[in-house]
Amino acid sequence: MRPLTFWLALLATFFISACGGGGGSSGTAAGGTAGPTISLAITDASGNVLTTNAISGGATFFVRALVRSSSNAPLPNQLVTFTTDAAVATLPQSSALTDASGVARVPIVPVTAGAASLTANATVGGVAATAMIAFQTSPVSVSLSGLSAMQSTVSNLQSTDVSVQVQVGGVPAKASEVSVSFSASCGTFSPVTSLSLAGGTARSTYTPNPSCAGPVTLNANAPGASTATATVNVAASVPANILFTSVSQSLLVVSSAPNGVKSSTVRFQAVNELNAGIGGQNLLLALDAQSLAAGVTFSVNGNPSTTPQTLVSDGAGFVQVVIGSGSVPTPVVVTASLASNPNVRASSSGLAVTNGRASQGRISLSATKLSIEAAQGNGTTDGVTTMLTIRIADRLANPVPMGTVVSFVASHGLVTGSCITDANSACSVSFNTQGPRPDNGLVTILSFLDGEESFTDLNGNNVWDSGEPFVDRGQLFLDRNSSGNYEAGVDQLITGFLPGNASCAGTSSTVMNTCDGTWSGVTRISDVSRIAWASSDAVISELSRSIVVTRPAMPAATPPVAAQFNGSVTVRIADNRGNSMPVGSSIAVSGCTGATVSPTTVSNTISPVNAVVSFSAATDACTLRVTVTSPSGVATNRDIALP
Repeated sequence: MRPLTFWLALLATFFISACGGGGGSSGTAAGGTAGPTISLAITDASGNVLTTNAISGGATFFVRALVRSSSNAPLPNQLVTFTTDAAVATLPQSSALTDASGVARVPIVPVTAGAASLTANATVGGVAATAMIAFQTSPVSVSLSGLSAMQSTVSNLQSTDVSVQVQVGGVPAKASEVSVSFSASCGTFSPVTSLSLAGGTARSTYTPNPSCAGPVTLNANAPGASTATATVNVAASVPANILFTSVSQSLLVVSSAPNGVKSSTVRFQAVNELNAGIGGQNLLLALDAQSLAAGVTFSVNGNPSTTPQTLVSDGAGFVQVVIGSGSVPTPVVVTASLASNPNVRASSSGLAVTNGRASQGRISLSATKLSIEAAQGNGTTDGVTTMLTIRIADRLANPVPMGTVVSFVASHGLVTGSCITDANSACSVSFNTQGPRPDNGLVTILSFLDGEESFTDLNGNNVWDSGEPFVDRGQLFLDRNSSGNYEAGVDQLITGFLPGNASCAGTSSTVMNTCDGTWSGVTRISDVSRIAWASSDAVISELSRSIVVTRPAMPAATPPVAAQFNGSVTVRIADNRGNSMPVGSSIAVSGCTGATVSPTTVSNTISPVNAVVSFSAATDACTLRVTVTSPSGVATNRDIALP
């Protein structure tokens, strides 16, 4: 009979094996509820479980995790992540999937002598499980030597294999025993970290960056070992091309413009045969003659300069320069060339300087509806809206700076007081009916902003010279009764302008004899729109007719045949104030065979519409009915006896 101590020892061995060995916790589901579990153990290279959990640098060790379900069944294909104190040991592989037996395994490499814990985590069906195991490390003696590249000289377009010899305890390291990291003073390694192979060699691949040139230092490092170094010579990339890449602002305004963007950053890039940027290249940047003649300059430390600039490309091959606009609109071209080979060059595109100041000859005010259905008898329907859009440009028909403010005033109703131009040099405001109705049914809307008088640039220097024709502008006013002329005591003068007393013709927005007799580069420019507050009822009147009556010749015995007529009748269609009916009102005819009318709708106008009714072989003695229907559905009829 065996002694009791034998059976106790056997029972202890059974429990150690059941727990995964080595004192590792079997783990639990998060929160302590029933769920998946993890059992941890540390093994040697043959898979034998260490009972002391003591590892050293002279052998290969692994952390083994067994993942089981709540019913204790092994779970394959589960992701397990491992973490530990990197100052004591490293994990060349920090995660692994469980195999068919539910086991995930990763190597563990000692760094220094000491003790630490390792944690494993897994999530199964949304339930997290964790386990922890403690381990001890022994002093590690790791050395690196013989770091070398397969090619001692490489170009920027090449890679080379790099290897280093790894020893542990004075003998070549075993496979996966030591983790070696690689780095370079210029360039990259792939992979950055590599495990030792059989025979004690660790390998990686070095690739220089396009900016690398000359001697490059390669480094290999491993825990507990001194750094191993080597040198490769990188042949500098030969620039094959220069690329124009961008401008920060494509449209500038002249330096004298009151506002707007007046500078832009231009970028170029020096590249090699693979279009990779090359650093350290001297590029010469110059403005073309046309740009220089227009006053365009480089901005060097905040100071203008016309001298070509020599710039050195950065690590990605880029250079950039700031240019400032001059006094004359012009396309701007900057050319970059290699200082070492001027035939390698590129020019900028899409950059221009515009005048930037709005011109009287380039302003236009329009409305979506010039005649709106807003008048009922002597009253007014409030809240009827039309949109007004102002479009402006400089004297060369280029956009003015985005953000230019335009002001609006109106003789009646309500108009938005201002708008700000967009990138298309336009902006819009709304006009709404309210308040008293104008006696003649017309509302005047005046738009104005700061700009310049238009002139004819005879010599093309983009400035007004004495003797060049110009349009002199006088004092602005708001035409309250829409008469088209300034009437003192009725109309309102617009301030912000210093009127002169020189002779000039008045317009619908300026007062006669208030010009200054010279071209003005800073003045108030304007445009006017009139809106009709039209009635729903139409006034239809006949203006003229042109009719030819024909009676076919028939035998005397034949009963008389009715005559037929051809021709047209012109009618005038207006509202009850003699202005246009609301835009979109329909025009139709009936009562006479073959009668047609043109147009069939009221166009966008404030003036009455003339409609022509045409006949083809109409029957004698018919009554033509002309019907005009407003957008709200109010119909007005006029009967005309024909022929």
